[in-house]
Amino acid sequence: MASQPRRLYVAVRDPDSLLIVDVKGIEKESASPSLTVVGAVPLPGGPTQVTLVSRGASRSALVLVSCSDAGVVAIYDPDVGQVVAQVSVGQQSGTQSSQPFGLAFQQAGNAARIFASNFGDGRVSVIDIADLNNPQLARLVAWLGVRQDVGQSAQCQEEQL
Repeated sequence: MASQPRRLYVAVRDPDSLLIVDVKGIEKESASPSLTVVGAVPLPGGPTQVTLVSRGASRSALVLVSCSDAGVVAIYDPDVGQVVAQVSVGQQSGTQSSQPFGLAFQQAGNAARIFASNFGDGRVSVIDIADLNNPQLARLVAWLGVRQDVGQSAQCQEEQL
C-alpha cells in the first residue's frame, strides 16, 4: 500500500512565490525520496521564512510566510488554494519598512498568536488569528520592544555631509 505524500512548502524569490512540493518515499531508510512540485502561489515581495500552524487532522495547516520587502506576513490557506491574508507588520519609516523575518507562534485551541521579528525596526510584531478556520480575519494587535530605526536616516544624512 502506497503512503500519502507529505507536503513541503518552500519560499522562493524571482519570482517571489510559495512552491508546493509533494515528498514521497521518506518512510523507508533505503529508498530515495522523490520531490514533485505540484503548485506555485505568488507571494508579496521578499519571502523569507515559512511556518505551519496546525488546524487539526481534518484540515490542512495554515502556511505563514514572512515577506520582508513587502513588510507583511502572508497567510496561505491550502484548503482555499490562495493567500487569504496579508498582515502589515508596521508603519513605513522613511524608505525602510519593518521587514518581518523570523516567525514563531503560540496556539490556544482554535486560535493562534503569531510573532514576527522585524529586521528593519528591531521590534516584534504580534498578529492574532482569533479563529484558524477564518484566517482572513488575522490582524496586527501589538508591537513588542522599542523601534531601533528612528533617527537612523537623519544620522546617515549628517554623516554624508
